Amino acid sequence: MTTDGTHRLDDGVRALKERKRSIDDVWLIVCCTVFMATGVPWYLRLLDIDFAPIAWSLFAYGVGCVGSSIVADRFETRRSLLLVVGAVNLAGVIFLGWIWHLTGGVQNPMFALIFVLPVVAGGLALVSWHTYAMAALSIGTVVTVALIDAPELHWYVTQHGPWARKVMGVLPAASATAAQPFPGLSMPPSYLFVQLLLFVVIIATVALITETFSALLCRLYGRVESSAAALARAETLPSDVLQAAPTPSALVYVDTFKIAYASASFLHHMVTTADDLLTKSLFGVAEFTYPEVIESLITKSGGSAPLAACRVGGELRVASVSVDPVSHGGRRYAYVSSQDVRDLEAIRDHGLAA
Repeated sequence: MTTDGTHRLDDGVRALKERKRSIDDVWLIVCCTVFMATGVPWYLRLLDIDFAPIAWSLFAYGVGCVGSSIVADRFETRRSLLLVVGAVNLAGVIFLGWIWHLTGGVQNPMFALIFVLPVVAGGLALVSWHTYAMAALSIGTVVTVALIDAPELHWYVTQHGPWARKVMGVLPAASATAAQPFPGLSMPPSYLFVQLLLFVVIIATVALITETFSALLCRLYGRVESSAAALARAETLPSDVLQAAPTPSALVYVDTFKIAYASASFLHHMVTTADDLLTKSLFGVAEFTYPEVIESLITKSGGSAPLAACRVGGELRVASVSVDPVSHGGRRYAYVSSQDVRDLEAIRDHGLAA
């Protein structure tokens, strides 16, 4: 909880939400790609399928993705967010299997390449186990749809023993309702088996490569984050040190005499605020009796004025002013510090004109 009483969102959850948006974009791209890849051949009468359930399914899943994304953005715990994102991705893979079934299944083998996208997106954006889970589910979904849609493949598997026949008995006999975009196409079971084996090898290879790139990106992200944190600390350290200076000190632009940074003691001593420094220069805050002396110290090589009279808030003061030149980022500054002189003997010895 922050000092103002509000809950601060965990940085891990914030980063996960950013990666989740990438996955959401991938799924919307997948929906558009499937729509175009199936709609255009259907419109040109090259793919003999019922396009209406495909279009409605894509629309419903797109709406579901947008709705789940809006709901997930409200979560503030990493676990709940991971559960929602994982559920959406797993449901998306099963949804792609349903669409593949509607577009011809094994008669449309190139469609199976679309399963590569969720594996890559999930692997790059989420934890490592998610990559292999998506790959395993993709393989299982494609194999199941192929066994349902291809009676030849179904028969081929049952020839491998009683256990195979028991497994095949669990699957629904939906071959009669399967889409047949190419009715005259005849594929031997060995051909279908080789196609499925090739798909398994491709998905497994993509998962391994994605995991490698994910680990590399995590290392690069960690180094960038560490470098950014170190740079932020390096940039804030000088200002923090200046803020804590015990004597009134300020960093002044040489060309305009505007105050870039000022210590808390400077603001207190000069009876001013940080907002006032936005409009006032050093000589607007402290009205020196002989400002040309201080100007010369700032614009030249620095130095000190042991006794400098100035008026602050209508009160006449005498201070010892020290100026040191500073160069940073191609720009010249002057580090100006002052200290009250209250020794009357020193004032009489040196005079106010110093």
